[in-house]
Amino acid sequence: MREDLAIRLSGLTLELPTYRRAPKRRTPNGFGSLQASVGGRLNFSRGSEMTVTALDDVSIDITRGEKVGLVGLNGAGKSTMLKVMAGILHPTRGSVESRGRISTLFSESLGLKPEATGMENILLSGVSLGLSHGRVRKMIPEIVEFTELGDYIYMPLRTYSTGMRARLAFAVATSIDPDILLIDEIIGAGDLRFQEKAKERLDLFMESANTLVVASQSEQIITGFCERAILLERGRVSATGDVAEVMAEYRGTRRASRE
Repeated sequence: MREDLAIRLSGLTLELPTYRRAPKRRTPNGFGSLQASVGGRLNFSRGSEMTVTALDDVSIDITRGEKVGLVGLNGAGKSTMLKVMAGILHPTRGSVESRGRISTLFSESLGLKPEATGMENILLSGVSLGLSHGRVRKMIPEIVEFTELGDYIYMPLRTYSTGMRARLAFAVATSIDPDILLIDEIIGAGDLRFQEKAKERLDLFMESANTLVVASQSEQIITGFCERAILLERGRVSATGDVAEVMAEYRGTRRASRE
C-alpha cells in the first residue's frame, strides 16, 4: 500500500448468509418477494439458501489526512463498509488495508462487555485500542466526568439504559487521538442538554482527527466536515468526488426512491 494511503479497499465483496430459505414465489426478474429498492442484492444458491451481497466489488483509496463522507439510502452499505474498514467484518473476496490506529464511534457500542462495570469497560476499551494501562488510567477521570454517570460507573453495563451505554461508548471513543476515525451516524447520547455537550466535543474531535470517514444521511454533517463524498447504492459505489456534486446526486436518489 502506498505511503500516503490510510485505507485501501480493493475489489472488495462481502456476502452475508441469511440462514433462511428463499421464498418459493418469484418475481419476473427472478428474485423472491423480499427484493426491495434498497439494501444489498439477494442471491439464491442451490438448495434455495439465500445470501445478501452487502458490498459488491468496491475499490476505494483514502489518503492520510483526508476527510470522507459515505452517503446513501438505508441499506446502501455505509455501516457495513465502516465495519470492514475497522476489521469487524471480513470480506468474502478482495482485500482491505489500513495504516495507523483506528478508533470507531458506532451506535451499537461495539466492544463493550455487558457483565463488566463501566470503569472496567473504559480500561478494556482503551487497551484494545492499543493504549497502555497507565495512559488509560490517566484518562479515566475526564471520561467519567464527561459521561455524567456518577456511581453507575461502578455498576455492570447490563444495568445501563441505552442512553447510558451510548454516553460511555461516546466518551471512550472520543478520548483518544486516533490516526483514523470511523463514525457511523451521530449518537443521540441522552437528553438534549447532553446531546449539545456531545456535539461540541464531537465537532472538536472530528476537526482534529487525522483521517476521517463518516457515514451519515445528514447533508449538514457531510458538507461541514468532509472534503470528499462517496455515494453508495445497494453495496456499490455509484459516485465519488466533490461533496457538492455527490450530494446533489444523492438528493436525486432520495427523490427517486420516494416516487
